[in-house]
This record gives sequence, C-alpha cells and structure tokens, in this order.
Amino acid sequence: MANSRQRGNLIERKAQALLEAEGYLVERARPQIVWIGPGKAINKRVDLFGCFDLLAIMPAEVRLIQVCADVGGHAAERRAKIEAFAATFDPLDCRMMSLELWRHRGGRTKKSDRIPRGFVREIYSDLRWSSTGPA
Repeated sequence: MANSRQRGNLIERKAQALLEAEGYLVERARPQIVWIGPGKAINKRVDLFGCFDLLAIMPAEVRLIQVCADVGGHAAERRAKIEAFAATFDPLDCRMMSLELWRHRGGRTKKSDRIPRGFVREIYSDLRWSSTGPA
C-alpha cells in the first residue's frame, strides 16, 4: 500500500503523461531540502507560485494545474488557493493562462459509479468554476 505522498506523485505523473501526449511541455514542482533542526533535513514539495503542481505550455497557451485526489475534501482548499492566486491579477491578464484543478478519481470501479475513473477537470475563469468532465 502506498502512502499519501507516493499516491500524490503517481497522480501527478499520470496528469503529466496526459498533457505530454497532447503535445504540451510540462514542468512539475520540485522538492526542496528543508532543515527542520540541527543536522536534520527533509525533502518538502513546494508548489509553483504556492498553489500549482504542473505548468504546461504550448505556443500561445499556458496552463497552471493543481492536481489532487478526489477524496478527503481537499478540493475546496485547493479551489480557495487558486482563487486567491487569480485575485492578484487583472481578469484580462488571466485570459492568457488557464487556471485548473484536476481531481483524480481512482479506486475500484463499481456498478453504481456515475462518475468515471480518471481526472475531472475544473477551470477557473471569469471569477467562477466550470467543470469539463474527464480529462
């Protein structure tokens, strides 16, 4: 059984592979060494601009993507961080980039599932969220 960090890395790599298959150049947030005491260091993941895991670029298109698991209620926290980031820009400037939240729905498929497994993509634009379904 993988721990939460390993699951998060796996989900991010899946999202990166999807974007690269579409022709994007993708950069992931890198871990940094953080000293937590005398002689004690840990690797800590630092998000791009404080809230994004992936930066995907193509000519004339930039996508900033936060990836999270669709369990535990963390999506609301991630939405709030993206909204706070967008508030620092003029709405006209945000048209040059796409601010997205990709929620990964994994696990076993059941007959009662109404939402397919994989990523559910939400885009923040014009001060509101819109869902585009599976990515």
